[in-house]
Amino acid sequence: MKLKPCPFCGEKNNLTYDGLFSEIYWIRCGECRTTGPTKDTREEAFKAWNSRAEPDQAEFSPEWLKTERQRNGLSKNELGRRIGVSSTSIRKWESGQCRPKELVLRKLKEELGGDTD
Repeated sequence: MKLKPCPFCGEKNNLTYDGLFSEIYWIRCGECRTTGPTKDTREEAFKAWNSRAEPDQAEFSPEWLKTERQRNGLSKNELGRRIGVSSTSIRKWESGQCRPKELVLRKLKEELGGDTD
């Protein structure tokens, strides 16, 4: 069964299947470390990964983040402090190297206001 890209970072090639004592199974993204739900069989783990709803950040825009951060007069350090992440994470998101997880994206929207498009 073919896996869909990671719904958080879009990674297509660095997805691994893993299991524990042949009792539970999951899919993990090697890029952003997102882990799919644990399931009783390999097939269920694949289905669970592929059926995950695309989160809001699928439309995340690095330009939006940089523009809104600057418009709000915040440094990367200050924005990171307010939402509980490092300035390095902010830098990577703004450069498009990776994307924030869904929970963090919600915090960004609350802090900066507005849509991410």
